[in-house]
Amino acid sequence: MSQKPPNEAERLAALQAYEILDTEPEKSFDDLTALASHACEAPIALISLVDSNRQWFKSKVGLDINETERDISFCTHAIQQPQLFVVEDTVKDKRFAQSPLVAGEHKIRFYAAAPVFTSDGKHALGTICVLDRVPRELSSSQEEALLALGRQVQAQLELRLSLNREKQLARIDPLTGVYNRRAFYEVLQRERNRAHRHTRSFTLAYIDLDNFKEVNDNFGHQVGDSVLTTAATVMARNLRLADFVCRLGGDEFAIILPDTGPEAARSVISKVHSKLDLAMKENGLPITFSIGVVVFHQAVLGSAEEMIQKADDLMYFVKGHGKSNVKYEVVDTKDLEPVEAKRAAKT
Repeated sequence: MSQKPPNEAERLAALQAYEILDTEPEKSFDDLTALASHACEAPIALISLVDSNRQWFKSKVGLDINETERDISFCTHAIQQPQLFVVEDTVKDKRFAQSPLVAGEHKIRFYAAAPVFTSDGKHALGTICVLDRVPRELSSSQEEALLALGRQVQAQLELRLSLNREKQLARIDPLTGVYNRRAFYEVLQRERNRAHRHTRSFTLAYIDLDNFKEVNDNFGHQVGDSVLTTAATVMARNLRLADFVCRLGGDEFAIILPDTGPEAARSVISKVHSKLDLAMKENGLPITFSIGVVVFHQAVLGSAEEMIQKADDLMYFVKGHGKSNVKYEVVDTKDLEPVEAKRAAKT
C-alpha cells in the first residue's frame, strides 16, 4: 500500500473543485485514451482520477470496470511522481505482485502513467495510463507521447472547468446571488434521481414572502429588492454546505435538502424560519414567511413537477390559513402505491 501525499487534503479539495467525478463519458477525454492506446500499442488505456478511497476512470479503453479501490491501484503511486511512472513487469515488483489487478482476472503485467496536474502544478489529480498483460517497455517516443497526452488531459480539465463556471454564472439569480429557477430544476432532478437510485430521503421546501407587494407599494422597489437579498442571504447562511437555496422568481424561493429525513428537515427549516422572521423584525418590515415542506422519505413522488406542486400546495395552504407558518408533509414508500396504480390505470 502506498503512502498518501502529505498535502492529501488539499489535493482532494482541488479534485472536487473540478466537479468531474462520476460524470458521464465525454468524447474529448475518450479521444485521448484512444490516442494513448494507439501510440503506446497497449490494449488498455485509462484516464484515472484518484479519489480518497478509490480510483475512478473518466475514460477507458479495453477495461470493463469504472473504478477500483485506491489501495490496490497503480495510480496512487503514479501521482506521487513528477514525471512518467513505469512498471515494466508487475510480477517482479513487490509493490504490485500480490495486487488483485495483477494476480486476479485482469492479469496486468505492465503499467505506465503520466500524472495529470492542476493548472498551477501543485497537485496531481490522477493519470493517463496504459496497461498490458505482458511485460514490456515503452520507446522514448511513446514515453513522450504519453507525457504529451497527460498535458492534454490537464488542458481538457481546465477547459471543462471554465465552461462549468460560465454555466454556473447562467444559473445564478443576479439580484440575490443564489441559484435561479433554471438551476433549481436541474438540482431537483439530480437529487430526485439520486434519492431514487440510493433509496434515500430528501426534502423540498417552498417559501413565499407574505405582504411583499405591500412593502413594494409602500416603501418602493429598492426596499423590496433589499428584502429579497436579505431573505436569500439569511437562508444561505443558515443551511448546510450540501443544501441548495433558489429564487424561483418574484418573492418565491425554494430550498432543497439532500439526504434529509423528517426530523432533520424540521430542525433545519425551523432554524431558517426563525432567522428569517428575526431579520425582518430587525428591519421593521411586516414581512413574514409561508412555507410548505415535503419530505420524500426513501420515496420519490412522480416527476419533478409533481414534487414542486406538492410543496407549492402546502405553501398555499399556509397562505390561506393565516400565513407566517410552516406546513410539513412526509411522502413515504406506501404513498407511492396509489400514484403508480393511477398511472397504470391510465395506460
